[in-house]
Amino acid sequence: MAFETLETLTPLMKQYWDLKQQAQDALLLFRMGDFYELFGQDAIEASRILEITLTSRDKNKENPTPMAGVPHHSVQGYIQKLLKAGKKVAIGEQLGEVSEKLGPKSIVRREIVRTFTPAVQFDQEGNEAAYLGIAIPLADSSPGKWVLCFLDPSTGETLTSDPLTPTEIQNELLLESTSLKHLLKLGELFPENQTTPPSVLIENLPFNYLSMSQALDILRKNYGIDGFTSFINTAEGILGLGILITYVARSQKLDRITHLKLPAPLHQPRSLILGPRTAQHLDLLELFELIRKTKSCLGTRQLRRWLMEPLCSVPEIEKRQAAVKELSQSGDCVRRISQELSELYDLERICARINTGLANPRDSLALGKSLALVPKILDALRPSKSELLNETQEKLTLLLTALTPISEKILSSQLEEPPISTKEGGIFKRGVSPELDHLLTLTEEGQEFLVKLEVRERAATGIPSLKVRYNRVFGYYIEITQAHLKNVPPHYQRKQTTVGGERFFT
Repeated sequence: MAFETLETLTPLMKQYWDLKQQAQDALLLFRMGDFYELFGQDAIEASRILEITLTSRDKNKENPTPMAGVPHHSVQGYIQKLLKAGKKVAIGEQLGEVSEKLGPKSIVRREIVRTFTPAVQFDQEGNEAAYLGIAIPLADSSPGKWVLCFLDPSTGETLTSDPLTPTEIQNELLLESTSLKHLLKLGELFPENQTTPPSVLIENLPFNYLSMSQALDILRKNYGIDGFTSFINTAEGILGLGILITYVARSQKLDRITHLKLPAPLHQPRSLILGPRTAQHLDLLELFELIRKTKSCLGTRQLRRWLMEPLCSVPEIEKRQAAVKELSQSGDCVRRISQELSELYDLERICARINTGLANPRDSLALGKSLALVPKILDALRPSKSELLNETQEKLTLLLTALTPISEKILSSQLEEPPISTKEGGIFKRGVSPELDHLLTLTEEGQEFLVKLEVRERAATGIPSLKVRYNRVFGYYIEITQAHLKNVPPHYQRKQTTVGGERFFT
């Protein structure tokens, strides 16, 4: 910290540097009223990436501290830009108000509530996955072999590989279909001579970040099951996933991650494994862009996955071909399904935001609208006869009973155009809650309510001059003149005495 000395720090800046020490290599966004501020080297770096004005704190001092800020109401856009630049971002949030006991010069309590990385984020949009990865060396019985583990926090997808050589590790890390955004390294442990795409954030963790027994406990706690031999075939895979889950949970201040999918192999046994050069020579990504007519983010990610991991089982290929052939010959079915899927939101990421407490009213409405599409898609598929489409019908039928009540409850209670923040109100329809309806009425018809209240209280007390008034010091109150104080009912609470009477609350 070359900009200020400890002796010259104000209490606010001392609080900032304490949090910055916790944030370490992450850029710290420090909430100050309506802005998130950055100081020192963080401000210099963020101003360059975000193209915002770089100013300074205490300009008259010999070594003023660089300073830059962004408005709190649009911070998500700035966070995404920093993450796309390969940076980590820590959010130092205000968690209280100025203490009345300490006076107006006291400072608000602040803590780091979340830390985001290019992979550990929940507000990104788009079709591409964003994986957090780690490589774990196998025990001495298999020298030179490593296990790769991946976790996409935004969807809950978890993947583990079979034991791989350093060359195979290199191929996986460079394969564009991997969508690796952030790679963790345990101390100096990493396959030799490995290179990663320049856009991947590399972060070193201490060698003792997690023990094997701790990792197994983490998996049991997060997945809710005891055994993992059916999903993970190496102890190193358990350790790797345990580290990834722990890293994400700690960065988001979560006790557990509830939207995790069961661990799956990095490459399905029925799929052909392609190296990065093979994918490039076959122009698979160009082919993907050419044939991409998908209507949803989920469909786009699945199509990309299928292209980069083509089937190698003849029966599976023929089953998929039969479904495609039937759809290609049924124009009406395809039109109906396409129309419904075009209204489908990114359910994987919505569910992740709900389970991590980051969802907003628009997310819940999008969930309700998406689930309402299930019976419509099912109805469009009913004439289908191919095996794969029949299996899809069976799965949707099983889901229908569970999902329909959720969809109906959301759509019947939420307004069509809710705000992005719960603090703004305007989320629910009338009729959801009598108490809420009453509060809405007060908001919309407050003046009329006060007139009725005054009339009602005059009748109840027999005081014809009773008045309901308001000022900025006391808020709303009932004013009664000296002549009628003898008629004040016992439930009135005296608040202030004036020249001509007294003021009361109920």
